[in-house]
Amino acid sequence: MTAARKGTSISHMSSSRFKKVGTQRLNPRKTPAQTRAALTVDTILEGAADILERYGFDGYTTNEIAARAGVSIGSLYQYFPNKDAVTIALIERETTSMVDAILAALALTPPRRALREVFKAAVRNQVRRPLLARLLDFEEVRLASLMPASRAGTIIRASLEEFLRKSFGLSMSASEATAMDIVEIAKALNYASGRRGEVDASSLTRSIEAAVWGYLDMKVKLAQQRTGHLRKIDSQPLDPGNPRGYKVGVRNAHHRQRLADDEHRHK
Repeated sequence: MTAARKGTSISHMSSSRFKKVGTQRLNPRKTPAQTRAALTVDTILEGAADILERYGFDGYTTNEIAARAGVSIGSLYQYFPNKDAVTIALIERETTSMVDAILAALALTPPRRALREVFKAAVRNQVRRPLLARLLDFEEVRLASLMPASRAGTIIRASLEEFLRKSFGLSMSASEATAMDIVEIAKALNYASGRRGEVDASSLTRSIEAAVWGYLDMKVKLAQQRTGHLRKIDSQPLDPGNPRGYKVGVRNAHHRQRLADDEHRHK
């Protein structure tokens, strides 16, 4: 079977892509318990990723995926009932690839450094295969109501919530809402960057950090106002790798920096 023309653009995707895909089962039909079976699934998913990158959605069919993976269509259907099930598994695979890096980042101190490393991990995942990431972001929105809870996504959100409670004293409900918002802010900026075709990881990381930190500063201040408990949101308000840095917005942080600047000028 001949694949669709190369270079399919998202802007030409039919609105029918957003139609509900029905009630058919989307979970894999067969769990790849053995090594050979697991390798077959990996091969199918990589074939699917390659089709998306080469031809976009127009060439994305189970027959083309099987052909690209070098397996029979029957073998593909042993594990996936349809192409949407393949897509969901591919989204989970790409999310899982970030888990270890994000968990390691959240263990760092101070909090700003930890979040910066989280954003770096997310951006690396985006720019590693930018077109694939962009298309899967699109599909994740379309399939949201049909997707089972992502194990990797659940781990990331739960770890981020715990980090927010420990680092900034947020309540359980506040940490849940804030973690969700941080993830969505990062996703939105990642996606917008992908649509523009930008692959500057450093610039994108700084943009996400600035947006999230401004939002987080506001959330922490609101929490402080409710409880009457004042707490600095970071013990290191400036980026040590950038002399100009990013101001946190906390008054005493600004004061400390002005003192440091005055001392430097008088040396």
